[in-house]
Amino acid sequence: MVEALPTRALVEALGRYVARRVPAEAVDDVLQDTLERVARAELRDAEALQGFAFRVARSAAADFHRRRRPERPVAELPERGVEEVAEAAVAEAEVDVRPLAAWLRMAVEELDEPLRSTMRRVELEGATHAEAAAEEGVARSTISARVARGRAELRRALVRCCEVELDARGAVMSYRPRSCEGC
Repeated sequence: MVEALPTRALVEALGRYVARRVPAEAVDDVLQDTLERVARAELRDAEALQGFAFRVARSAAADFHRRRRPERPVAELPERGVEEVAEAAVAEAEVDVRPLAAWLRMAVEELDEPLRSTMRRVELEGATHAEAAAEEGVARSTISARVARGRAELRRALVRCCEVELDARGAVMSYRPRSCEGC
């Protein structure tokens, strides 16, 4: 195994990468976690260090968000639609995704039951799979399967209506509606 240590430039790049994915107060902790994981890894190829380090950073940021508790329970949150979430994303993505968000809400409402209620609860209202399963009285794996099917149907519908360019994280970089009815 090759022992490869991150360079100063790589650490700075990882810091910027993490800073775009977690709150400012958590950047140092997530970056430290990333560097610890990278240092413990046994790489076969020192040239693979950069790609590996960014995968670890992505994973560490995701772990941070999974561990993090909402400041207020979902039930106490004000009514917040996809459009408001899209407005928050406009500044970050530098793409006005509000029309896509409005389309998404409409498209979810056009899904057949039980996909519609599951997608509304999980994707639009932010419930976890476990919460949705408890509410609907089904297994969590059933909710996961419904969400996967719902996302696939929404993706097919979106591709029919728009040309969408995504970045590596899946965020919308640009989109252009196709000329069709109902979009």
